[in-house]
Amino acid sequence: MGQIGQLLALRWEESHWGSPLERLLKRYQPAGVLLPLRRSEPPEPTAVALERISGALSVPPLLWPDDERAVDRLSGVLPSPRSAAEAGPSAVARLADLTGQGLQLLGFNSYAGPTLDLVSLGTEGPFTHRAFSGNPEATAQCAVAFLQQLHRRRIVACPGSFPGMADAAGARPDHLIVIDKPMATLWREDLIPFREVLPRLRLIRISPAAYKAFDYEPPRPAALSQRIMEGLLRVRLGYQGAAVAALDTTISGGQRLTLGQAAIRSINFGCDLLVVNGDNELFQAFAAIEEAVETGALPGERIAEALARVRRAKEDLARPSGKLSPVEWDTFVIACEEFGREMRGEGEEKG
Repeated sequence: MGQIGQLLALRWEESHWGSPLERLLKRYQPAGVLLPLRRSEPPEPTAVALERISGALSVPPLLWPDDERAVDRLSGVLPSPRSAAEAGPSAVARLADLTGQGLQLLGFNSYAGPTLDLVSLGTEGPFTHRAFSGNPEATAQCAVAFLQQLHRRRIVACPGSFPGMADAAGARPDHLIVIDKPMATLWREDLIPFREVLPRLRLIRISPAAYKAFDYEPPRPAALSQRIMEGLLRVRLGYQGAAVAALDTTISGGQRLTLGQAAIRSINFGCDLLVVNGDNELFQAFAAIEEAVETGALPGERIAEALARVRRAKEDLARPSGKLSPVEWDTFVIACEEFGREMRGEGEEKG
């Protein structure tokens, strides 16, 4: 199965090119690579790394920053999605355009956002500043505006966290998050933004949480829930794109799966692309999937389905050039600064 790597995306901790990364890419041929963006580092090595990554892979890869606010880390002044949403649709579109421009200049072709989770003002949680609003309709409107600008910049969006994590305030990263909203509430609130944008998405990011409305006892992460991945996402909502999930070994009651078990179950239940962290996770996931295919634990038709969805998601991907014009980058940073000043001025007038 020479295509197994196309079911995996590698999150790499270093933003520059090197022989360890080159060896991994040539051996495993993953479908995508996530790189960090740090304000303390110049952007040029990232542009070079993205071009080298693309050149090392036989199939054009998805290339995205490993943090939704990564472009802001470089420019340092972009407002949060919530601030833009409060200023109105034109501000959201401007934020999206600048985000897409920054990604495009560096050589990225995809983006793990926007966040479609509903988070009310004043709520503390993992998505407080990344969320547009606590209002479903407003979030849907902002999402459409944001996605239009990313598409114009040839950036493939991967919004999340399906089917919504509005109740994730105070969540601990080492514990399974359990959402206890009834299905009717999820449908008329959390799912509204997803229902609005799913038809235009190549990729959707799956929530790491469990949902009692679908899996009451025991609760299981959405990526391991057939009721969510098949019954809700594919059957009820009719989504035809690729489902992306971080490889998570945490299940209910503090129990854990092996990384290989998590990879096999996630694909079996309907995930098409798994994000793995570093070389060790890449090796374990690849080996487990390879063995499962050979033994029949992963049916060939399921693998073919996942590969087809990933292949469609990657059609006509932009390829990085490896060249970052200092003039263009400086112009981008100035535009970000001007937008930041405009937003702060609007905030002062409102206050």
